[in-house]
Amino acid sequence: MGGHAVRYYGVERNTADFDFHLSTHVQGDLTERLQRCALFSRNALQEGTSWRRGDFRRFQIGVLPNGKEEWLEFWFRNHLLPIFDDAYIRREEATAGPQILCYLSLRDPIRSEETERDDDWADVRLLEEILDERNLSRAKTQNEVAKAADREDKERHRRQST
Repeated sequence: MGGHAVRYYGVERNTADFDFHLSTHVQGDLTERLQRCALFSRNALQEGTSWRRGDFRRFQIGVLPNGKEEWLEFWFRNHLLPIFDDAYIRREEATAGPQILCYLSLRDPIRSEETERDDDWADVRLLEEILDERNLSRAKTQNEVAKAADREDKERHRRQST
């Protein structure tokens, strides 16, 4: 989720963290799971401050040459996202070498970027355009094109009114 998901969909976005949406069933042993990862085998696991520890935890993974810290951020609950199981069913997958990476479905990053930050709203506008193009490209008849456009107009109006 987050900036890397936005980049996956084609919006250029610089980010110094990696956001993950996880099931609540891994919440209790997240620290132990991370300590077993190769990423933390040479360095101590350093947890950062979380304003909602029951919903969100973050761990520093490094410092960039410009001095900015890099983080892994794990979300268990977020009012802008569906529960993990629902989001996982709708996920999109991509391959990176031998790895399969899972990203939130296009609709979910649109919703999760609806924050108070202007940069996020710019991302929302671009992601909505990408979603519109996807829907229109899948339409086979003029009637399907009209329905797809109407559906997107209704969804955009709903987001603007909330």
